[in-house]
Amino acid sequence: MHSRILVLNDSNYDCNEIAEIMGYNADYVCESESEYDEDYDWFMAFASELGFTPLTKGFQFCKGSVETFYQVMENRVKDLLPISPSTHYRIESLITMKHGFYIWYNNELFTLPEFMNFHGYEIGKKFTITRFLDYHY
Repeated sequence: MHSRILVLNDSNYDCNEIAEIMGYNADYVCESESEYDEDYDWFMAFASELGFTPLTKGFQFCKGSVETFYQVMENRVKDLLPISPSTHYRIESLITMKHGFYIWYNNELFTLPEFMNFHGYEIGKKFTITRFLDYHY
């Protein structure tokens, strides 16, 4: 399966280095062959309900973004309850988002929850998505 890594604010990157950082979560990382707008729309369709406010070629966090993110996550986990052996992995995948979108920013790789934890409180800061990378898992 494929997903995307968002490269923010002209961060320098090396696909091989990112693949090494991802370890077993990616077979390979390469430039996305999709059109930018197609990848952007795919990301925002998913992320806008999680508190990411869309901007032209990017996003920002607004007041309440972090709370929205965790409320949506809590509701998604509740939908999988009660926990059983068959739902345990699904809950872990949902919470960690290890096979979802990643963000490469200032030479660091983040899952969406990690990025929200570190940068979600930067209200009004504009994050520009300069390119999308494809990864296979």
